[in-house]
This record gives sequence, C-alpha cells and structure tokens, in this order.
Amino acid sequence: MAWPFPAIWKSAPPQVILGENGVHLWLAAVPDCLPDLETLREVMDAEERERAARFHFERDCERYIVARGVLRLLLSTYLGTSQFALTTNKFGKPFLQPPHDTLHFNVSHSRDLALFGFARVSEIGVDVESIRPDFATLEIANRFFAPDEAATLAQLVEAERAGAFFNCWTRKEAYIKARGIGLSLGLGTFAVTLKPGEAAALVRVDNDADAPARWTMLNLDVGAEYRAAAAFEGGGNVSCFRWGGNPS
Repeated sequence: MAWPFPAIWKSAPPQVILGENGVHLWLAAVPDCLPDLETLREVMDAEERERAARFHFERDCERYIVARGVLRLLLSTYLGTSQFALTTNKFGKPFLQPPHDTLHFNVSHSRDLALFGFARVSEIGVDVESIRPDFATLEIANRFFAPDEAATLAQLVEAERAGAFFNCWTRKEAYIKARGIGLSLGLGTFAVTLKPGEAAALVRVDNDADAPARWTMLNLDVGAEYRAAAAFEGGGNVSCFRWGGNPS
C-alpha cells in the first residue's frame, strides 16, 4: 500500500526545473522506496555506504539509504550531472562544492519520512520530526525553547501540546539549518509561532529586528503523526513534490 501523502504533495512533472526564484520541496516515504533500495545504495559514495553498513538495526540502515540516495538523485536532476562533490561547513551543514555551489539544499529524515529542500535564491533549511509525546514536555520546552515559546506552550491544553511542541521544534530547526551556523545560534535568541492552526512564522530574532520580514517559514502537512517545516530568506515560488522514483 502506497504512503498516504497529504494533498500538498503533487506528482513531479516530466521535467523538473528549478527557476532562480523557485523553492522545491520533496517528501519521500521509506516504505515506498524499499523496492529501489539497491539502486539508492549504488548512487551513494563509499563513505555513505560504509556508514549505512554500521547501523545495528536494518530499518535505520534503510532510512539512511533512502535519505542519502534520494538526495543524490535529486541533486543530479537539478545539476544535470552526477559528477558533483559534497562537503560540510565547520558547523556540519552540507553544501555543494564549486562550480555547483549556487544550488542550495537541505535534508531531514525521521522514522519513515525524508524531507528535501532546494533553492537558488537563498540558503534553505528543512526539518521533519515524528511526534513523540514522551519527549514533548514542558521541562524540555523550558530547557530548549525561548521563554515566550515555552510560556505559550504551557498555556495550551494538554491534548494540543505535543503537536505544538513539534511545530516549534521543526520551525526552529529549519531556521537554524538555513542559517548554517548550528547551535552557535542560541535557541533562545529567536522565537517562532507554534499554536495549532497558526501560520508558521519567525516572530523575532535578537539583535535583528528586520529578520521576521526577510524570512519565509512554512508549515508542511506531512500527516498527523509528524510535523515538518521549511525556512528560507526572501520570497519564492514554492512547489511540493512527492518522491516516486528518479524524476530526471
């Protein structure tokens, strides 16, 4: 049975073209990708294959292979070649080496979903998380969220807190990943929206009053058991595609 993709995720067109002002988001479901697992493994580099082999549980190995393999196939599609090199900055954010570094991308995976973002106009960050009520506690929020975010969460009824917690978590992660400077950007130095049904947005950034007006933040419907978000600077024409095989 195919994964029940929410309605925002459309089938990709025969030719996938990312314009200068475009932002493309892709969602892959691990169960749907298992028949192509060996193909995805083959497109990974040697270091990635070695890392995949070190996973103790088979399901974790499969999830890693899907995330890395689909990423490489999508990068090949956008670049028009499979001959590219990936590296990371000092904070661990992956990026393409020249001459392909004008394409910005980010990837996140959690349990059976992998989320990918691509843009040319600016850096992009994405995050997907499975909802874990045992983790979504006020204690964790008070430790990691900005004080105003934690206060907002505490005011919600208990039935809404887990979803709102991961609204906050994914939006903060997406912004941090787009900035590309890791946890050197303190989690308490900026705030995002999190209430159920509230539009995703960057509310404030300490020492940068104009940041909320510059940044776009998106809530992404990926099903009731997950939360996901994307963040990028400036505007953009956003398209959301579901992965169903090599789009090239």
